[in-house]
Amino acid sequence: MVLMVLDHSRDFLGASGIDPRDLDDPVLFLSRWITHFCAPVFAFLAGASAWLASRHDAQRWRAGRSLLLRGVWLIILELTWVRFSWTFSLQPEFILLQVLWVLGWGLIVLALLLPLPPWLVGVLGGVILFTHNLLDGVEPSGPAGAGLLWSLLHRSQLFVLSDGRAVWVLYPLLPWIGVMAFGYGFAPNLVPGVRQDRFFLAWGAGLLAGFVILRYTGVYGDPQPWQPQASPLASLLAFVNCEKYPPSLQFLLMTLGPALALYPWLGRVRGVGAQILLRFGASPLLFYVLQIPLIHGLAFLVAAATRQPLGWLLSGFPLLHKPAGYGLPLPVVAGFALVVLVVLHWACRTCAEAEEQGRPWLIAPFL
Repeated sequence: MVLMVLDHSRDFLGASGIDPRDLDDPVLFLSRWITHFCAPVFAFLAGASAWLASRHDAQRWRAGRSLLLRGVWLIILELTWVRFSWTFSLQPEFILLQVLWVLGWGLIVLALLLPLPPWLVGVLGGVILFTHNLLDGVEPSGPAGAGLLWSLLHRSQLFVLSDGRAVWVLYPLLPWIGVMAFGYGFAPNLVPGVRQDRFFLAWGAGLLAGFVILRYTGVYGDPQPWQPQASPLASLLAFVNCEKYPPSLQFLLMTLGPALALYPWLGRVRGVGAQILLRFGASPLLFYVLQIPLIHGLAFLVAAATRQPLGWLLSGFPLLHKPAGYGLPLPVVAGFALVVLVVLHWACRTCAEAEEQGRPWLIAPFL
């Protein structure tokens, strides 16, 4: 979640584009690459949380209804508040389909799969992860809407509809639902005491080994095979420069592998830093729906204070209209990201206090 704030702060306040992958600028490249871990871990943990939340409910229909309603709520938030937060426009002329969109649909799918044993759901998710790149070369044919439907399922693409509205499918459903299903099936292993550290280390090492083999050989799993570069550093950056939109198999192995390997260690982290992270993690949806308008608004204030252009921040999807040469250095962007995190910590703490004081209705939709 903290890495996500850094990423979005760079989007609005930095000089780079939305997906900087310049091998000649290692610092900028790595500032983007480190944030690649956000979405896969979010999706994996959303699937795991679905199992953890429903495992003690004897009434399957009630657990399924809870997941379904939660999924619908996330989709509604994506199409309303989150869309407004990115665009600062009350008119839905630009519709962005990304994180909450896929998490919402994923929860709906998991609600339908609740009658199945978790291991089978996990296997289905794994099959999707390992095979969805076989569909990369498929070109839809038929009615005009076939392209949009295929994009919703598998291909990231920007569409301009007949009425002039734009729909940008950044997160296609199929691969991300696969990650959620895999997380759902893996969740029984996350119950404290069920598995020892070496289990997670073995899983992490296995996924990373699969990534290295596929990336080095280039036989499958990413639309852009790795090619050695002019320098060792550039070659290393190219090796980890996998496709996120949509997430390739290599991208998912590269990110989920380290996450699983680090899982036992992260559970033992203590201190003030751990308490801050736990505070964020206790209110993840509140954190998410506040961080985008906070960063967007901060970008507006910074641009006004430094007499930089303002219009692009209010035009369609701003990140597609950032002026050339606009932006702040990365260290300054990181400083503003820290300011946003301080505000978000106050909001999450206030949310927790409201719940402790018996006023959960104030924040229940955002927990």
